[in-house]
Amino acid sequence: MPVLTEADITEAEILDRHIEPDSARYQLFLPAELVYFRGHFPDHPVLPGVVQLRWAIALAKPLGVAADFDTLERLKFTRPMVPGMRLTLSLSVAGAGDIRFRYHDAGGDFSSGRLRNSAS
Repeated sequence: MPVLTEADITEAEILDRHIEPDSARYQLFLPAELVYFRGHFPDHPVLPGVVQLRWAIALAKPLGVAADFDTLERLKFTRPMVPGMRLTLSLSVAGAGDIRFRYHDAGGDFSSGRLRNSAS
């Protein structure tokens, strides 16, 4: 991965957010300039799954869950996320500090899964 500078875009644009005690919904835009699209893949850029997980963990913080997850369950990547997309990230608390995440749009899911903290 290239060396990052302060000018590099590393986050999706949050267009809208709705946060409740046990759930959150974010409307996101994926700018073509995201550093994660560089080289992944050169002719057909897609957002890496590890970035999707990192964003889900970061955006779950307002729900009061610890970010030290140690298990992934039911992880599915069904459609690629590409530059210029608008999509929704839905998060919900699933038990003792676990989080379910789902990236989707009107056409269906891009990815989904459950982040677990077995210590909780």
